[in-house]
Amino acid sequence: MKIEDQVCSLGLAKRLKKLGVKQRGLFFWKTDAGDHYFVAHNSRYMDSNGIIEAAAFTVAELGELLPDSYKDIDGVWWYIGFCKHVDGRQIITTHHLNGSHEIAMSARVEADARAKMLIYLLENKLA
Repeated sequence: MKIEDQVCSLGLAKRLKKLGVKQRGLFFWKTDAGDHYFVAHNSRYMDSNGIIEAAAFTVAELGELLPDSYKDIDGVWWYIGFCKHVDGRQIITTHHLNGSHEIAMSARVEADARAKMLIYLLENKLA
């Protein structure tokens, strides 16, 4: 598996950075002198020329950043869960104890699904 399939995409990484998520991760999205973006390990990014764009959070790092649950504006608690759809999409859902679902985020890779959920929670001031 390529490292790019184990971290959130560049676009989602930039949105997380813009939302104020601390840029502490094992990997970073960076660009060389041109427009080529790639994932670099954080111990090596200082040694090369180029521009760091944003932390390329791994599935595990995003799992640590996501809360287990959150309370909505009505004071109802929602819990976050993960499943893999039969077509291969990775899906993160929020659910209430009664089984109802509020939102679902899906993506080709789990890191992007997790990043989308974190973005949703931050943008809506739920995390």
